Amino acid sequence: MGGEQMSSYDILQNNFPSGELSPLWRGRSNSQFYQTGLELCRNFMPMSPSGLRRRPGTKYIKQTYNQADAVIIPVFDGTNNLEYELTYGYVRVWDIEDPDTIIASASSSKLNYTKLHEVQVAVNKGVIWLATMEAPIATITRSGSTLTVANPTFTGDYTFSTSGMYPKAIGFTGGRLVLGFTKDMHNAIFMSMAPDPGATPPERYTDFTVGSNPQDAIEVEDSELIGGRWFLNQIRFLVGSSKAIFMDNGNIIEPTTFDISPGMHEGSADIAGKGMKNYVVYAGVSGKTLSMMVYNRDAEGYQTRDLTTDSSHLFSPGIKDFAILFMPDLVIWVLLNDGTLLSCTIDSSTGTIFTGWAKHPMTGRTIETISAGRLDDGRDILYLTASVDVGGVKKYHIETLELDDLFSDSDYLYLDSAITYSGTATDTILYNPLYAGLKVSAMSGGCVLPDMTVDDSGYVELDREVTNCVIGIPYQSLAGFFSQEQPANGQSSFGNIRRLKKTTVRVYNSFGGYIGVQHEDISRMYKLLSSRYGSHEYGEPVPLVSEDFVTDIQSQNLTSAGLYLLTDYPTPLNILAVKEKIELLET
Repeated sequence: MGGEQMSSYDILQNNFPSGELSPLWRGRSNSQFYQTGLELCRNFMPMSPSGLRRRPGTKYIKQTYNQADAVIIPVFDGTNNLEYELTYGYVRVWDIEDPDTIIASASSSKLNYTKLHEVQVAVNKGVIWLATMEAPIATITRSGSTLTVANPTFTGDYTFSTSGMYPKAIGFTGGRLVLGFTKDMHNAIFMSMAPDPGATPPERYTDFTVGSNPQDAIEVEDSELIGGRWFLNQIRFLVGSSKAIFMDNGNIIEPTTFDISPGMHEGSADIAGKGMKNYVVYAGVSGKTLSMMVYNRDAEGYQTRDLTTDSSHLFSPGIKDFAILFMPDLVIWVLLNDGTLLSCTIDSSTGTIFTGWAKHPMTGRTIETISAGRLDDGRDILYLTASVDVGGVKKYHIETLELDDLFSDSDYLYLDSAITYSGTATDTILYNPLYAGLKVSAMSGGCVLPDMTVDDSGYVELDREVTNCVIGIPYQSLAGFFSQEQPANGQSSFGNIRRLKKTTVRVYNSFGGYIGVQHEDISRMYKLLSSRYGSHEYGEPVPLVSEDFVTDIQSQNLTSAGLYLLTDYPTPLNILAVKEKIELLET
C-alpha cells in the first residue's frame, strides 16, 4: 500500500489517568478520556500527578495453615498492626514485620466455616466478630499469646440462637452491635442496647431488649429493605441491599429517632461494602460494576459515581472482592471471580475524577482473596492469598503487594512471589517447591542474573555464588496506546493512511523495555536501553536512568498507527511522556 506524502505531525501524551479504556472508546479520539487513556494496561498503573508506572512485584510471606484456603483479617491492637489468618476451624496471629513468629493461635469447631469467603467481619476494640447465616456469631479475643474463640450468648427479645436467626451482616454504630438479615427475618436490622460504661466488652453488646427508652435495643423491619447485604459505619450508617443503598437520618441513635431511607436507588452485590475516610465503595447488584460514594458535608449526604463505565470490558467474570488502599496513592484493588486482579488509581487532582483501571495477570498461581492492611510506617499494603495447583490439589499461601518508592534507585521489587536470601556464599538456593518446573529470575547486588528453572525440590541454581539475592517469578508489563487522530487541513486524519516514523519516550528512574507497533514478538520491537551505557549483559549492575529514548521506527503504511511499550525485566519502568511523530499519506 503506498501513497503520496501530505504532512507529518507530533502527538504528545504525558498523562495517563484514564488507564485502560473499553474498546468502545476507539472512535472517541476527541475526548479527554481517550487522550489520557490506553488501549491496554497490563501490569502498569497510572500514577499521580501524572505518568505510568510498573505494577510492583509481590513478596512471598508464608504458607497458610495446612496450606488450606484462608482469609486475612488485619487488626490494629493499639500498638501493632497484626494479621489474623482464618482457615477452616483455625485462627492464628502474626505480625507482617515478623511473619515467621506466631503470636497466638487457636483451633475451634466454632470456626468450621464451609463458606469461608461469605463470612462478614467487624472489629471493635480489638475483638473480631464473625457473622454468617450458616453458623452462630463467633468472637475472637486475644490476650497476649492466648486466643479465645466464643459464641456470645444474646439476651432479650432476640437471641440469634437458631439457624433461621443467624445474622448475615454485622457491624457497629453509635456504640451498638448491629446484626441483620436472617433467614426468618430477611429484611430486619437489630441493634443492641446502648453501651453501659461500667460493663466489660463484649457483654455490653449482647442485650437485645427492644423498647422505647434511649438505652433500649432497636429493631427496624422495612418492606423496602429487600435482599439485605451489609452494614457500614462511615460518617453515616449505611445499609446495602439488592434494591438500594440506605442511609440513616444522622440523628443520635435511639429507638424513637433512628431511621433509614434509600439514599441511592441502585442495589449492591452480595459483597460487603468498604469505606475509608469520606469514601465508600460497593459492587453493583450485577456484580460487574463498582461505585464510589463521596460524602458531601454541605449536602450532608453522599454523591455516587460509577467507577467502571469507561472500562466495563474488564469486569465480565464478575467481582469477587475488592480492597481500598490510600497510602501512598488512592488505589482500589479488585479481585474477579476467575482470579484476575485489577487496580483502579483514583486521580481527582484536576477537579475531575479519573479512574485509571489496569489488569494484572499473575503467573504460576491464582489469587483467591485480597484484603487491605497497614504497615507500621503508615503505608498501606495489599494482602493476597494465592493457590497453586499441585497434582490436582490446591495449595495456598500468602503474598503482599506494596507500592514502592519511585524516588529510590535501589529499593524496588519487580518479581512476583519473591523471596530474599541472605547468608553464606552459595549458588544453590531453596526458592519454593510449589513452583517446580517454573522459570524464575533473580537479582543480586543490583545485577540481573540469567533466568533459571525451579527443580522438583524447590531449589534453583544460579550462575554464580551470592550472599544476598532476590528470587521471584518474572512478569510482563504492557502498555498499548490508542491510535492518535490529528486534524489535517481542517479535516480529521481518521481512516487516512499513515506511517509512524519516530517515537520519544521520557522515563524516570527506569531501565529496560521494548517499543514497537506490535507486541506479540519482542524480537521485532526496539530495545529501550540507556544511550549512556550502550548494551547490557546479564550480571552487570543495572543503571536506572531518567532520560528520553528516541527510536526511529519507520512502520509500514497503516490506517491506524498504534504503539506498544513493554518490559519483562525485573526493574522499574516509569513512563512520564510518549511523543509520536506520524507521517500522514494520501488515501
